[in-house]
Formats: sequence, structure tokens, C-alpha cells
Amino acid sequence: MPYNPFQIDDLDSKTPKDRLAEDKNCVAMSFSKVLGINAHAAINFFLQKGWIESARKLENDTIVESIAGHLRMKKIYSDKPWGELKTLMAKDLDGRYLAVNTGINGFNESPSSVGHAFCIIKNGGLGVAGNNAENPNSPYHSRIGQTHKITVWGPVRWCPYFGIPEPAKK
Repeated sequence: MPYNPFQIDDLDSKTPKDRLAEDKNCVAMSFSKVLGINAHAAINFFLQKGWIESARKLENDTIVESIAGHLRMKKIYSDKPWGELKTLMAKDLDGRYLAVNTGINGFNESPSSVGHAFCIIKNGGLGVAGNNAENPNSPYHSRIGQTHKITVWGPVRWCPYFGIPEPAKK
């Protein structure tokens, strides 16, 4: 039986009221990539569960950490330089990971405007979904500095549509 710690009947994909503009919505977009659902459904789910009071609240390190905890995503790396993290993650399970790039600042030490949430998809190698920071001429992964500090949670153990089995031990 798939691991699914939450009871949910339907996901609401309507545009949530009071949501942030697309260019400020990297947290919702990252969670949507991690969970395999659209951003509106992710926001509405978090509202339905009472994990956020408003769609506008999805923009700081504290709320990222709180929602990751509710989803039972374990913080596996804190403030690791991107160059080192790519090597370290080679030993991790394939799956989707939530990540926050805080540049030269540590996690929870920077203003919310500094960090950027993104999704790491590991399937043998690493892929990056930079969401609203993607640009066809300059993909997000190419703009992450080797010394930028990255904090990572995962891998995802659950998706509200299907449920995903808990990952096997490597």
C-alpha cells in the first residue's frame, strides 16, 4: 500500500485568492514540482490542512521548513556549497528534493528576498527545476554559484494524487 499519511479527497486546482505573483512564487512552484501537482493545488492543499493562513505566506525560510516537516520530508543537507552538494547527493536515493539557495547567507539568516526555492530531481544524475527563475537563455542551474549555500529536504515520500511508496534503503 502506498505511504500516504494524510486523508484528502480532492485537490482544488482553482487559483487561490491572495497568492503571490509568479515571479515571487518560487516556494509554491517548488513544492508543486516535488509533489507532482500544479502550484494552485499545492497552495490550496496547504491552506486546507491549515499549514498556512494565506497563500501570501509562502515566501520565507520558516514556512518552507514548516511545510517540509508536515510532509515528513527530512532536512538532509544544511547550507552546503552547491559544488560539494552535487557530489554528496550521488549517494542519495532517486526522487524529488526540495532545495533553497540562500547564496552566501545561511538558511534562516537571510531576508526572504535573497533565497530561491527550487526542486532537485535525481534520477541517476541531478536535474534542477528552477521554476520562475528559469530563462531559456540562462537556465537556473547555470546561475547557481559553486559556493552558494543550499539546504535540501527529501526525497519526497508522498504525492497527494497517487501516494509514493516510502523509498527503499540503499
